[in-house]
Amino acid sequence: MSSPKISIITVVKNGMPYLIDCLKSFQLQNYPNKEHIIIYSDSSDSTEEFLLSKKKNIKILKNKIEKKNWKKKKKNEKVYFIDTPTTHKNYYYTILLIY
Repeated sequence: MSSPKISIITVVKNGMPYLIDCLKSFQLQNYPNKEHIIIYSDSSDSTEEFLLSKKKNIKILKNKIEKKNWKKKKKNEKVYFIDTPTTHKNYYYTILLIY
């Protein structure tokens, strides 16, 4: 049986001071079946430019999407929302599945 897919969704506006640590925390997770989706709106800092430079590693959406639209998930898939300043230990996603 394969591991459930975990989708981590981060909504950001003017989050440049935190984005580097947030993305690094995601990349360091030891859970294999994961994706990071970042939804951003117009920012007055360099958030947009930074995200566009990282688009090979993450999914980026420029839109105001309500969280309720992301609650629809496929079987064997988990969806979690995190804030931009959030970072986690590298085993955090595995623990999410236990509880």
